[in-house]
Amino acid sequence: MHQTSIDFNDLMSHLKRDEALIDSHYPRSVTELVVFLSTNNWLSSENLPCIPVNLKTEEEQIDFLFDNLATYFEGLNIERSLLHHVLPAAYGLYGYSKCQELAKTIDISLALNLEAIRGERGAFDNRLHSIARPYEEQENSALNTLALIEDSEFADDKGRFLFGYDTSPRCQDAICLRAAPQTHGGARDVFGFLKKSLQDYLTNEMDLSVQLRYALDLAMTGLADLGNISERRAFRLNDHAFSYGLPTNLIFKDPGYNHGFPVIQAVGTAVLGELKTHALPSRSLMNDDLDSTLAFSSSKRLVDNLGLLSKIMAIEVLMSCQGIDLVWQKLPDLKLGKGTQVAYQKIRQHCLVVEENRYVIPEINELDRIIFTGELLFAVENSTGFLK
Repeated sequence: MHQTSIDFNDLMSHLKRDEALIDSHYPRSVTELVVFLSTNNWLSSENLPCIPVNLKTEEEQIDFLFDNLATYFEGLNIERSLLHHVLPAAYGLYGYSKCQELAKTIDISLALNLEAIRGERGAFDNRLHSIARPYEEQENSALNTLALIEDSEFADDKGRFLFGYDTSPRCQDAICLRAAPQTHGGARDVFGFLKKSLQDYLTNEMDLSVQLRYALDLAMTGLADLGNISERRAFRLNDHAFSYGLPTNLIFKDPGYNHGFPVIQAVGTAVLGELKTHALPSRSLMNDDLDSTLAFSSSKRLVDNLGLLSKIMAIEVLMSCQGIDLVWQKLPDLKLGKGTQVAYQKIRQHCLVVEENRYVIPEINELDRIIFTGELLFAVENSTGFLK
């Protein structure tokens, strides 16, 4: 059904927060979007079927939707060609909403890392982003970061000098920290292009599936960029010098017996490699046997890979909180920022400090879940106000 206009804010407000990671079925939100785009009526029902993940091809998924949505399509003369049109858009809209969530949450991940290394906040000064480099999304990321570490005694000269590693004012942090707003903001710009392309695809009578496919592939590159910078920040936390004096490998006690975080960080590196591989444009990955349009292939692939970014971010927040605890071990009265304190408390509800060797995969999976579902973001925004 041709849409005359799309109110993104209204549409996104209808989508329910996910409660779990994508496992055997895609979220019900995808099906709800298919129904809305096909009938122009929003239907939110627990009875709506979730598309099984094992249905790999476009034809298989359309067969499933026809078989299971017959009641909702009754009397509307819905044809297969319409579902071929709306299915990529449904995945794209869901993917866009999750990209926006993750783009905010990675600012929380960055802020926690800055607390752990007692980072320099000058690189986030609004004058650098609103005047010197006036890019809106870059500025928004910097503003988010400053809001999260507001009133922090960690990311401040007080924390740096009391901890003892810094003996003079710090000039600047590594580029993966000081230039984070540029990278985070660039990914946000890409997600904005996806939003515009979805709007054009759904409201234009011309077939703009090629433009949509380009935008979806570009969004995948944005996810990979965010994953790359998060993984590099986590890598630095394991190094005594790169982390400005934190114990090597973030070992809490008994070095030599306890091994700390190198293996955990290596998991993030491995996941990043998979995410980068999947960021290859869809044409280079196309298999004619799948009987799929390129727009469908790209939109489904974007949704399939959202969880890889949340896993990389889960490892950064886990290691950052370990770094914070190590600072507190020496300076127990030091205060976190307004937003990072809330984030830290939420994370510690699901994963305790790693004092000695233990199996942490279940805890990493739980951190992955609260990041992917937006639970961590919701907790922070509920306390400090909405991030930009």
